[in-house]
Amino acid sequence: MGHTKKKLVRVDIIGPGAVGTMIGYYLQGIGAEVGFIGRQGAQEYKTTVDDGSGPVRLSFSKLDSKPDLIIVAVKSYQVESVLKTWGTEFKQTTTVIISNGILDEVVRQFGLESSIALGTTNIGVKLVDDGLWRVFNNNGQLVWGSESRSRSMVETEIVKALSHKGFSYEKKAKVTRQEKWLFNTVINSLCAIHKLASNGDLLSREVELTGLFNDAYSLGTEIFGKWALDKDPLWQKLIQLIQSTKGNENSMARDIRLGRPTENEFLSGLVNKSEADYPVLREIYKKLSL
Repeated sequence: MGHTKKKLVRVDIIGPGAVGTMIGYYLQGIGAEVGFIGRQGAQEYKTTVDDGSGPVRLSFSKLDSKPDLIIVAVKSYQVESVLKTWGTEFKQTTTVIISNGILDEVVRQFGLESSIALGTTNIGVKLVDDGLWRVFNNNGQLVWGSESRSRSMVETEIVKALSHKGFSYEKKAKVTRQEKWLFNTVINSLCAIHKLASNGDLLSREVELTGLFNDAYSLGTEIFGKWALDKDPLWQKLIQLIQSTKGNENSMARDIRLGRPTENEFLSGLVNKSEADYPVLREIYKKLSL
């Protein structure tokens, strides 16, 4: 991927992990000046990314100037901490959070719903070697948007430059986020609970898969209202997703294997918002919370 010399915008990315690195790679490729912020603040960051066209060595300098855009790319359970630390800055700067889970309530608790656009991505990223990230962008999307604020000029420029890579701003991005929650709740939770080697192993567990999907779909209807798609098309999308990622190691199963925190509270944990009986979903949540 050719990197142009023209400076487009100045962007800070909070979270130099898989998704943050992928976003930084694409933004630097269109000429944006990108800085990374980690646990200790602004930092230099060097890594290598390969999106199938060959490895590209990236170097991000430690930047102190005010950004035009802030992108938060952390795990769902880390978002509250980020909002506590950076909330004042988010009120002054166009901000996007790309993460799994339904984070609307967390953002509202900080009074930032009119400042932050929420989004998600299904572009695959994997650390395949020390310092080498592999991006699997097979018609993937990185979608964000807000019903409380308009799209900024910075976001318009980025979407125009990276629409061919799946970047888009949609006022109704919540629909995409809710579907992602449904699919992640089913796929990630089952892979994690059984410590499956890959997503494809789910295809031999049709009874559990169907039961968890039915519970998650019903819970989503209760919390979100009517789905944009009917139940059968969503089921077909789920199966297609599992088949298209059947060789992928599941990230939540990997977190379980490595003893790391998971996003369980923001996936199956939404069952705690309901008093209804969702037996499969509640059992999954309970086991993953041990």
